[in-house]
Amino acid sequence: MQNKYIKLGYFPAANSLISDSLLFIVIKIRTEIRSFGFLS
Repeated sequence: MQNKYIKLGYFPAANSLISDSLLFIVIKIRTEIRSFGFLS
């Protein structure tokens, strides 16, 4: 998991709470784009 964050430019020492929050935000945004993007 850390290697993936390093490639994306995140610090490898970032705690799991920040990582989980970022992952949740990305999933939420992608879900909203999928919902509204294909409807419009």
